[in-house]
Amino acid sequence: MTTRTTPLVSVGVTSYRRPLELENALDSVLGQTYRNLEVIVSDNCSRMDEVECVLERFSTQDIRVRLFRQDENIGMMPNHTFVLRKATGDYFLWLHIDDQIPQNYIEKCMDRFSDSEDIVLVGPKANAYMEGRYWYTYSTFSTLGQHAYHRFRRLIDIGYSQPSAFQQYFFGIFRRDTLAACVWEDGKYYWDGSFSLFFRISELGFLHLAEDVSLDKFNRKEDFKKWRDKNYCDKPIRFKFAGAKVSEVLPKTLDILVTLARSQQLTKPQKIRLMTLCIIRFISVLFTSKEALWKRVALIPYRLLRKALHITYYFLRKLR
Repeated sequence: MTTRTTPLVSVGVTSYRRPLELENALDSVLGQTYRNLEVIVSDNCSRMDEVECVLERFSTQDIRVRLFRQDENIGMMPNHTFVLRKATGDYFLWLHIDDQIPQNYIEKCMDRFSDSEDIVLVGPKANAYMEGRYWYTYSTFSTLGQHAYHRFRRLIDIGYSQPSAFQQYFFGIFRRDTLAACVWEDGKYYWDGSFSLFFRISELGFLHLAEDVSLDKFNRKEDFKKWRDKNYCDKPIRFKFAGAKVSEVLPKTLDILVTLARSQQLTKPQKIRLMTLCIIRFISVLFTSKEALWKRVALIPYRLLRKALHITYYFLRKLR
């Protein structure tokens, strides 16, 4: 592809340590067949000589690389926001250093925008790997040609049944101005899971699939365990008492309700129907989940009795 007739695509790369993965990620993006790129790299205070060498080498070898170093670790999601705010292209792509993309990844995704001028996000197929072994394949998704009401209704059903079904779309290509429009008055993005971001963007246009390109996501058990523990341990006490499921679906439900209330694409009856559906789905998840509050409360007497029997048995053995 020539750079004279193609729009600029900004690629945001967030890095923290892991120099080998960083080198592979930068090699893959700079070797893309789509050449009109700016690559924004934000190192989240790695403080490693190996990382510094990789960053210096790529920033001096290719003028498309823009390098930023954080003076302190600002966290993963703020670092994602940072590279987005530094972008100047018409389109934007996040790239994690532990993901692998083929050489024609950006070109194939950009080709799908020609299917409709109202497409705001093109996502790829994707396979997930755990410790280098195939794990599972992500679901695919497209709302091309659907009215906002039908897009929202479909996403609500998916959001409560398969919230991670198409997370690979987070690493698809966005129209940057549409992504910027997803900032609320307080200047914060929807970072409580990618689903809320997709839901907000769906009001502004179509989500589409690049069916002829695939992303490979590589996971480590160590990172997965940290993510799982952090998602539970960092929650307020009310969420710990109610169960992890509540901490997942409650913020998402509030995001959906606010988005529906503010939507300019829906009529008032449509808003009411979708809000009602959202609340029904929320209640249904709580009552069908193994971590449902009522189930946990109902088990309290049983757990107390079992604990009392264990203590009694322990003291009886001591008395012997």
